[in-house]
Amino acid sequence: MRTRRPKPLRAKVPNPDEYLLTGDQESDGPIVKLRGHCPVTCAAIETVDILIKADEIDYNRDTEYAEARGQVYYENFNEGEKMFADKAEYQVDQQEGKFYNVHGTSPRQSRRTPWPVDNQQSFYFEGAWAEKIKKKD
Repeated sequence: MRTRRPKPLRAKVPNPDEYLLTGDQESDGPIVKLRGHCPVTCAAIETVDILIKADEIDYNRDTEYAEARGQVYYENFNEGEKMFADKAEYQVDQQEGKFYNVHGTSPRQSRRTPWPVDNQQSFYFEGAWAEKIKKKD
């Protein structure tokens, strides 16, 4: 019987109701333009659940919509998904969005099958676009 390894703890985790915005910032009303140059100094939005890094991110504080461009990296800490893309359109509060020219990994779902399955392997995907939808409870 396998035991699940505990998830590693992250340093400087934001509070559940807080978004950390990093990078050079310029504000225009509710729009915050985050700029960086990955991989050295990325623009980033981080919540307790997700991380989005890119060369540029435009984030609307009122609608919580983010558009990321250039060397986009996305990670969902709860679900274990990781994606790399050229562009992302992401609704931060809903944890849903689209990723363009994308590739990434997602943990396999545990299911009962009549044959042995290694649930530790990740599912790899790539495509012109991928859509991230929030899991239904």
